[in-house]
Amino acid sequence: MVNIFRTLAESAPVPVCLHLDHSTSIDYCKKCADAGYTNIMIDASKQSYEENIRQTKEVVDYCHAIGGISVEGELGTVGGVEDQIKVAEDEAQLANPEQSVEFVERTGVDIFAPAIGTAHGVYKTKNPKIDFERMAVIHKMLNGNGIKTPLVVHGGTGLPDDYVTKLLAAGGAKFNVSTELKHTLLDAKWEYLSAHRDEYDPGKLDVFVRDATRKAVMHWMDKLGCEGKA
Repeated sequence: MVNIFRTLAESAPVPVCLHLDHSTSIDYCKKCADAGYTNIMIDASKQSYEENIRQTKEVVDYCHAIGGISVEGELGTVGGVEDQIKVAEDEAQLANPEQSVEFVERTGVDIFAPAIGTAHGVYKTKNPKIDFERMAVIHKMLNGNGIKTPLVVHGGTGLPDDYVTKLLAAGGAKFNVSTELKHTLLDAKWEYLSAHRDEYDPGKLDVFVRDATRKAVMHWMDKLGCEGKA
């Protein structure tokens, strides 16, 4: 499966990575790196600060030794549910700016996800409490003299447009919108099947779902200003 997707990624006209998201297992991170993944996220954010550093650095060292693999780490905890990992709202802790710098320096991560109040899944309020200033401070401390460690915004699905604009201005470089894409995939299947109850052509269903997903991705590319930046 990895070989199939790597071939598709390498033949694309723009850079595409094969990403492992929110793995809490060092061994699984290494297994995916060996298999050919090109971006690995080790999520040890629920561990103690020192243990988070230790686990993240182990994965970074392993992936960098192989070469051609970038590594993402996370500090603080993001609320909600992602890949069956549930974080209760009262457990969510925001990333400390000074610790963020130390974390990046000691682990050597290529991409950094600081917890700033965003949440996985669907927001239960129209005005989620996002710490834009914290994001901006971390960005300035890490990337004030030029981008060294791009910042990741987890929990992008459902953020108001003005929030997205503020997060971009604060240094957000990678936005995760997995929940929206999952909803698009399932809703598109339901829409097509509901409208074509007498049709049994999986190929047409796949094309419909692909086009709906492509439209959702292009919407986010436009929103984030990604066009022409590959």
